[in-house]
Amino acid sequence: MSHLSTKNLLKKAVKSSSRASSRASSRATTPAGSRHASDIEDDYSDASDSTLDSLASFQEDLTIIDWGDELKKNLEDLSEKRTATRETALLKLAKLLSHKYLNEDLISQRNTMMAALKKCLKKSGSVQEKILTTRVIALCFITLGADEESLYKEFSPTLKTIVSDVADPDILAATINCLSMLCFVASSDEHETLKLMDMFTNVFKDSHRAPQAVISAVNAHGLLFTTLGGSSRTSRDIFDSSMPILTRLLESTSMELRVASGENIALMMEVLSSDTQFHYDRIDNLLISLNMLATDSSKRRSKKDRSTQRSAFRDIVSSIEDGEAPEVKLKFHGEVINFDGWSEIKQLNAFREALAEGLHVHFQYNELLHDIFEVSFTPDSDGEGHQPPSYVVSSKSELSKMRSQDMTRLRQQRGRHTGFYED
Repeated sequence: MSHLSTKNLLKKAVKSSSRASSRASSRATTPAGSRHASDIEDDYSDASDSTLDSLASFQEDLTIIDWGDELKKNLEDLSEKRTATRETALLKLAKLLSHKYLNEDLISQRNTMMAALKKCLKKSGSVQEKILTTRVIALCFITLGADEESLYKEFSPTLKTIVSDVADPDILAATINCLSMLCFVASSDEHETLKLMDMFTNVFKDSHRAPQAVISAVNAHGLLFTTLGGSSRTSRDIFDSSMPILTRLLESTSMELRVASGENIALMMEVLSSDTQFHYDRIDNLLISLNMLATDSSKRRSKKDRSTQRSAFRDIVSSIEDGEAPEVKLKFHGEVINFDGWSEIKQLNAFREALAEGLHVHFQYNELLHDIFEVSFTPDSDGEGHQPPSYVVSSKSELSKMRSQDMTRLRQQRGRHTGFYED
């Protein structure tokens, strides 16, 4: 493939992606809306031609470069004065850290890398630089592993300040995603977790916020809720305080936000179900609202939105009304990983968002993911040549039925093509 054609494909991917959503964080992440992988190309939308030129060349060399040397080279470029140079370096670092598990290389450069990223975070650079920096920070924490609480304490004050003060919704959404992932991975302080959840609640209860920021806040709140025990009074207090807001968000004009809110409601009720004393007084009214969304046929919404929403809320209703936990399976390298229930699916989706098309690499090699999801693989000697994982759900689920119907339509309309971004 020529250098020019690669760049044009990147631009085409960006254009297609931006039509579907303003940011990856605003996409539905319910099992009904599961996608193969978040696309790091979302970050190309504001990149200059020179940045795309450099990245296109870099992508063509992914199989032949020395990963450790490439990490050092792009780390050095983070100190350059030109914003475009720093953006290119950040794009490449994001690609490197998602596509390869560079734990040893990153450990050797840990202090230098994190100091450089902290400077990028504080610079008055472009929106793009801020977004890319938060992505790379999250990838560094995922790569370094769980024993980085001191590093979390170094970064969290700056990230919290951005969440509190920033006006740009895309920076806000990216920073919330980053901060929640850092806390999930590295912080063992429940008090800190609760403070962040309160901060995220303040974001999604603000009716004037842009949808992408609110969706990120709802998802971040849900991710951190998975770390709390279902029998604790704290969990019940969070449920009681957030339910009025989440039920209001079920009426949002954004389909992604309606789905994210419904997921969080189902998640909290699933976690709290371990408490025999738990009871929600307004369960009947809630189920009426959820069932209305599960059968919504309003022509005001697009056909695609209606289909996605109905499928999503059928799963949500099934879990709340019938106790049927959703199930997602990841098929990779001849093995199947099961993710049962909203908690595991919420955690999976957070890592899919952060790792994008490199999820399969980290599932094979990264001990952090092995510990969180209680899985293990026998790594191949070369670590190359694997296809990205595919996602499967129970044959009885609404998503499975919808996919069967979609396949029938596709066979009848062979002229139409639905594509996914691949490595």
